[in-house]
Amino acid sequence: MTPVIFPAAHRPRRTTDRTGARLGIALLAYLTAITLVVTLAPFAFTRDIVHGVDLAVRPWDMARHGVMFAPLGFVYQLSRPRGSRVRWGWVAWGAAGLGILIETLQLLESTRQASPVDVVSGTLGAVLGAGSFQLLSPSRESERTVRTLAVELPVMGLVYLFVPLGWLIGLASAGTARAWLVLPVAAAAALVLGTVHGAVLADRARRTMPWLWATCLVWCAVALIPGTVRDPRLMAACAMIMLIIAHIRAIIASRYNEHHTTRRFERPTLVVIAPLVLLYLAGAAGWPWHDIAWPWPGVAGLLPAETFSTAQIFRPLEQLAAFTLVGYGLAEWDGRVVEDTGALAVRVAGRAGLLAVLLAVATAFLNGRPASVLLAVLSTAAAVMGGRLYSLQRDHVRALIRRSIRTMPAAAEISGRRADSGPEESGPVVNGPVVSGPASRPAARPASPFR
Repeated sequence: MTPVIFPAAHRPRRTTDRTGARLGIALLAYLTAITLVVTLAPFAFTRDIVHGVDLAVRPWDMARHGVMFAPLGFVYQLSRPRGSRVRWGWVAWGAAGLGILIETLQLLESTRQASPVDVVSGTLGAVLGAGSFQLLSPSRESERTVRTLAVELPVMGLVYLFVPLGWLIGLASAGTARAWLVLPVAAAAALVLGTVHGAVLADRARRTMPWLWATCLVWCAVALIPGTVRDPRLMAACAMIMLIIAHIRAIIASRYNEHHTTRRFERPTLVVIAPLVLLYLAGAAGWPWHDIAWPWPGVAGLLPAETFSTAQIFRPLEQLAAFTLVGYGLAEWDGRVVEDTGALAVRVAGRAGLLAVLLAVATAFLNGRPASVLLAVLSTAAAVMGGRLYSLQRDHVRALIRRSIRTMPAAAEISGRRADSGPEESGPVVNGPVVSGPASRPAARPASPFR
């Protein structure tokens, strides 16, 4: 029987392609929603065009729009079949369409100005983001897929979610000292990056340390430029803190994994970053810390404030972004124990809901305003959404693992033939397949702290 050969454009998608598409689309929708909120707040729409079209070229505004659109191009490529080339036209036209929509709506806002220059800078940023993913991704499937492509590890989803939180912290701070609350967030992102780099790339972590430094600097630029582009001291401090923390954490992780075979590092990473996230939440709830009301009125309200400035609009949105991150982390904590997505969502909702209530009470006590019931409910919903993002990430990684297991027999046969030839043997032979690692490594070792 003659085999049927499908054209490249019509080949059935692999399971990994489907799970990657679902994950990429969910992340893309989340980042797109954040981008729309950031560029359209405070939503002061009118029926008449107020300012018209602004053709001025402002380098800082161009940098801000380009950086905000870069993650959209990066995540778009994540949603495409593995190893596929970038559809430059789709990326460019999609980013341009979103930019035109934003600038058209800004024509009807009393506090905004529409700019075609922003459309161009956003399009270029999305194209650069898609190209960056293409450079970082391996071109083929292998048994080392999950280890080599760190951006698809579940814990790396936290790094994605830290980025829009950095945007909103800067915008909600409106140029005040409150913007320094981003430092605990940056330190937490650096801990994740350093741990993944050291634990996943333990055999070559020291040789690839410049890549870790570059990743930290890129994250710092993408997370801080949209909200704190005019504060070079904050950006310098953030970059320095990230480089130091990520470097030290990578060394610790790589040294431990050189002597241990177990490389589970998700829960210990969450334990390390949890105090930093809680420190940020406490700082955001109590800011500016000199208006503590005593005794607390003990009243619950629907909204967190009676009137809203632009910065006050961004603060509830900042909390929602933070709880999306919290929900992802809570789901990561139980993700290997609770398989059912619904049961996992219930756990996340319960824990995040309790945290949201405590944060609402603390915010009311420290600021002298009624505790916002609506914000607590929305924060819980945001945490559930974060847990859903983790479930999609987990499904994708498991699909990658299943695919790598199916391809292992062929790789084992090739390795066995190489071992029989003698000179090209790269490790101890056990029934044919080559076991990775030095031959002197003992079979059993104590449990790793990255378990």
